[in-house]
Amino acid sequence: MDLSKIKVLVIDDQSFVRHLVVTMLKHMGVHDIREAGDGGDGLRLAAEFDPDLILCDIEMKPIDGLVFLDALRKSKTGRNDIPVAFLTCHSESGVVMKAKELGVDDFLIKPVSANMLEKCLHRIWERHGKLMAEQPAGAQVAGAAPQSPLH
Repeated sequence: MDLSKIKVLVIDDQSFVRHLVVTMLKHMGVHDIREAGDGGDGLRLAAEFDPDLILCDIEMKPIDGLVFLDALRKSKTGRNDIPVAFLTCHSESGVVMKAKELGVDDFLIKPVSANMLEKCLHRIWERHGKLMAEQPAGAQVAGAAPQSPLH
């Protein structure tokens, strides 16, 4: 498996941040990437695109990352278990605690570096065991630890 098989949705109201993250993902081998400028567009794209991972800013208008994550996790029309990592400048404990209560999977502190992004993908892989959409039948030996697509 490799990163060329995963689908990533990047949600941020700052186009230069989206461009930076998308560029890093492409350099890591991710080809299937969609972008949204706020949480509302992100919810629509998450339902249509069915990403394997969502990278989302917290502070956006009109729908911020916390409202986006809450709506995603409560969704009955699509996958509500998609791993989400927040892109943020926030380190306030209240914001972090709220994000964790809503089910965020990880945090990336802005400005994001390629090294930080790669480590985030590794952490999410470790927690979820599978970042890819579908594996071929028999690709995983029962009881064996999943192999990271990053190696």
